[in-house]
Amino acid sequence: MRPVWTHIIIALLAATITGLVLRRRRRHPRIVIEDILKWLYHHDTDDAAGVAARIRRELGIRPRVLQKALQAMEAEQLIHTGPKGRSTLTQKGRDYALKIIRIHRLYEKYLAEKTGFHKREWHHLAEKMEHRLSSDDVHTMESVLGYPVFDPHGDPIPTATGELAAIPGRPLAELHSGDSGQIVHIEDEPPAHYDQILQAHIHIGSGIQVTGRTDSEIVFTAEGITHRLPLAVAQNITVHTKPDTDQPPVIRLSALPPGQTATIAGISRECRGQTRRRLLDLGFVPGATVRIALDNPLGDPIAYLIKDTVIALRRDEADKILITP
Repeated sequence: MRPVWTHIIIALLAATITGLVLRRRRRHPRIVIEDILKWLYHHDTDDAAGVAARIRRELGIRPRVLQKALQAMEAEQLIHTGPKGRSTLTQKGRDYALKIIRIHRLYEKYLAEKTGFHKREWHHLAEKMEHRLSSDDVHTMESVLGYPVFDPHGDPIPTATGELAAIPGRPLAELHSGDSGQIVHIEDEPPAHYDQILQAHIHIGSGIQVTGRTDSEIVFTAEGITHRLPLAVAQNITVHTKPDTDQPPVIRLSALPPGQTATIAGISRECRGQTRRRLLDLGFVPGATVRIALDNPLGDPIAYLIKDTVIALRRDEADKILITP
């Protein structure tokens, strides 16, 4: 008999291989209900007609299927429909929604820590697996991951009893010049905004300093790199603000100029799993000194000298090593 953890890995592979086929099949009524419950948990509006239209559009549910699902949810006391036709979650419905969210966020954490899937794929894969994993699978996964409180995006993972930790901080879009702090959450929806954040190589856990803003964008530095983001995109980033300290500035190893020596301050939270262990094994540990051994005119990879050993790193790897010049 296979251990529970093996079933999770097999299910992951099955979700990946058959993803395109599954999207073409009609969803099981239970999956439709669970998708609606999760949607209602995340959205609160009095516009009953608008809610129905958004659910149909965003979840890809046909009107007749949606009507049958809402009727079944009402019968199961998962939702309550008010006099204006607005559907709201009952406590039973809220508990059910949090159960699905818990599986989704734990699975995203598993993908980040235990697999090589790119972060762009985490949400899509977790949306499939949140409907498949059993309670035993979830318990085993949580145990193996060390009972995490937050998923890799910084969202709180509901406990088995539905409790949620608070996200400390404010949206980056609300900060002003001179404000500083640490990125604690990056929202992955809508995908267009998330892609823009990924393309800018903005990492959760990074210290930031706002240097300016206009009516349409905000300018800030993060680990030695200057970024400009539209305010609509910056709304997806949550920053735990804190006053400046006298500690030396931390930048990315990729920003180290040729001829300059630096001290390893640590490895970014963005670096996980096997990649993190590999960099530590190569000697990129706090307190070690490093410098560029051989510059690359093309810029990637760069050879670094650390502990009398020359190590070549790609730009995306050097981005995740933090140094003090």
